[in-house]
Amino acid sequence: MNRSRIGTIAVALFLAASPWAAAQTSDISGSWEITINTPQGPRSTRVSFKQVGDKLEGALRGPSGELPVEGTVSGNLVKFSFKVTIEGNEMLISMSGSVDGGSMKGAVDFGGMAQGDWTAKRAEGAAAPPGGVPPAASGPPGGIDGNWDVVIYSPEGTHNVAATFNREAEKLRATLRSPQGELSCEGTMKDNDLRFSFTIKYQGSDMVITMIGKLEGDAIKGSADFGGMAQGDWTAKRASAATSAPAGGPGQQEKVDVSGTWAFTVETAMGTGSPTFTFKQEGENLTGQYKGMLGEAPIAGTVKGNVISFSFKVSAQGMEGTLTYNGTVDKNTIQGTVKLGDLGEGKFTAKKQ
Repeated sequence: MNRSRIGTIAVALFLAASPWAAAQTSDISGSWEITINTPQGPRSTRVSFKQVGDKLEGALRGPSGELPVEGTVSGNLVKFSFKVTIEGNEMLISMSGSVDGGSMKGAVDFGGMAQGDWTAKRAEGAAAPPGGVPPAASGPPGGIDGNWDVVIYSPEGTHNVAATFNREAEKLRATLRSPQGELSCEGTMKDNDLRFSFTIKYQGSDMVITMIGKLEGDAIKGSADFGGMAQGDWTAKRASAATSAPAGGPGQQEKVDVSGTWAFTVETAMGTGSPTFTFKQEGENLTGQYKGMLGEAPIAGTVKGNVISFSFKVSAQGMEGTLTYNGTVDKNTIQGTVKLGDLGEGKFTAKKQ
């Protein structure tokens, strides 16, 4: 294969996702935002460094995950490299440059097949102490980075969503997880005021939901706009340690297993009920049995992260209906909403027996 073409493919596939003689060695431990000027144009990504003496290691975000980085720092001169695999062949990408306080700049070589240059600045709030590592994804109390339990109050009822936020300067990224799946979205955050939006399918059409809120310690509250057709509000609280991401990396969660017997309290416009559910969880698959005032019925659903969703069919007075439960698991408790077929909605709480 032509060498220049391999270089072009490497740059496109990898980057599309997403210090000269000084007496004292700089410490660049922490997270940095990097802009790489390639023959195809500028590309931006993020790298986290851990420096011990003049040795450097870390991870750079690529389209298929994180790539290990190794290098050195001597004075204010930094050199590091990482490998990507293109069409079965490894390509070494080498970067060298100079450190100037909270910024860096230098040259990049794509396996000897193409060259470019790069600049970097330390990510806001991501500086690490000497020899330290970047802050964990769960973030310190009062910051927004990490996992949150979100409750959205819409005209059609209450919806529970698990969210993971990551802030970079005034940019805000979020991953939302519900029984219907997972989606990523972007927004902004200035001081403690945040704004983000995402698109869902509603009655066969796209609807943009815009969320505006204010961070106050380990809680968020604000307003929601549903495509300009309706308004509501929302609240969020930082997820407990049982469901927040461990230090191993963002998006990872401690395993949630709801297997066992649970006592529910259900409140609806038609009254209050106290059914019992027996769950059996295998991976994300959920089966079990309902027992309550409507008799008994088998249930089926999913548990994704700390979000639980299940449904079952019942017959009453010659009529059949499907009851659907959506909620958030917090250790030995669950809370959420229930949809009673076409008869309305309600709220529930549950405790493991």
